[in-house]
Amino acid sequence: MQEFGGRSYLPSNTVSGSEEEVKHALIMDEVDGMSGTEDRAGVAELIQIIKDTKIPIICICNDRQHPKIRSLANHCFDVRFPKPRVEQIRARLMSIACQEKVKISKEELDQMIEMSGHDVRQSIYNLQLYASAGGKAKVQKKDIAVGPFEAARKLLDSRSTLQEKQDMFFVDYSIMPLFVQENYPNMRNDKHTPKQAMAGLRRAADLISHGDTIERCIRSTGTWKLLNEQAMLGCALPSIAVDGHLRAMIQFPAWPGKNSTANKRQRLMRQLATHAHLKISADMHSLVADYVPVLRDCLTKPLLERETDGVFEVVCTMTDYDLVREDSEAVSELAVWPGKVDPASKILPKVKAALTRALNKEHRMLPYATEEMSKGRRRGGQVDYEVEADEDGNLIERLDEDESGYEDDSGDEDYKPGGKSKPKAKPAASARKWSMSRN
Repeated sequence: MQEFGGRSYLPSNTVSGSEEEVKHALIMDEVDGMSGTEDRAGVAELIQIIKDTKIPIICICNDRQHPKIRSLANHCFDVRFPKPRVEQIRARLMSIACQEKVKISKEELDQMIEMSGHDVRQSIYNLQLYASAGGKAKVQKKDIAVGPFEAARKLLDSRSTLQEKQDMFFVDYSIMPLFVQENYPNMRNDKHTPKQAMAGLRRAADLISHGDTIERCIRSTGTWKLLNEQAMLGCALPSIAVDGHLRAMIQFPAWPGKNSTANKRQRLMRQLATHAHLKISADMHSLVADYVPVLRDCLTKPLLERETDGVFEVVCTMTDYDLVREDSEAVSELAVWPGKVDPASKILPKVKAALTRALNKEHRMLPYATEEMSKGRRRGGQVDYEVEADEDGNLIERLDEDESGYEDDSGDEDYKPGGKSKPKAKPAASARKWSMSRN
């Protein structure tokens, strides 16, 4: 394929630009179906072929929102084709029926088209089956994979029946209530007065609240038989209560992203409160409301006003409150409100580098374990401990330093930071190694 796509086919006896020149185009159908062991890294290979090709490559997919297509779309000209309308397919089917002398009504053709999901090939097949059976064949319904966006559109459509709305909930029952919660305020009905529209929104909000209560009960107790009740209260009935249609595109729920941001900030808040709890007397909420804005100014103003000359003052502030570099980043994130500019973004790169070097040179005892110490403890699970006995028979637990790589040089008289420590004396030859398990 690389040879086929990397050069244009031109026979040796053919002049470029002549009428006998053979032109090629490569059509890649169902590119969103590249998965499994056979097509592993297939999208990356296709992107590389597109970069080197000298012929047109046409990629066709059904699911444009598939994660694999996002990277491929950056290297293609994106052309999107909507589904053909019922009128367009009906006109073609009527032409075929007239040529084949098949008598069929307009309503029956519309039913064929709707049940096939506007699929032209499936509609022609149903028409052929109808003609072969003499007009008595039952129209086959095509199984269509419905995505979350299409399901949400049908769910919020006032023309959908109650059963159809409930079926759309089970396309993805974990996210469909969030689609309804995100988009129901944008539904409008031109026949409603402002008072009626507000009353519909109020009823929908109450129903969504009840549906959320049922979902919490399902998740906490595992009562999955309540999914039908959640479908009615959380999705179907709120759409009916608003009784309108969307005038804008379907919006993806913002709750997952906001919930992730809230969890991250809660973690940063707990980390900051834990590190500075010996120096301050406040709970986490008072810390964010009272301490964090002042800390932000103390950590950024000296660097903004005096640049590298203010590094020492910032280091002293962090030392006074037992803070590390990650805490300063947490303070910057927690103290910035939406729509406000982070003062730390205005600090020059050379000033940030000077602050990092100054913090790396600091050797201080912290009242908590840092991330590096935690990693060292996890590596400590591989350390070889040996139990020995001295001449009196007392057990001695010794760390095998040759394998662990950890040495305690703090007790050496000639120990110097960065220097080599004296070799330790070997244990006496009379020492006996004891087994950890009892015989």
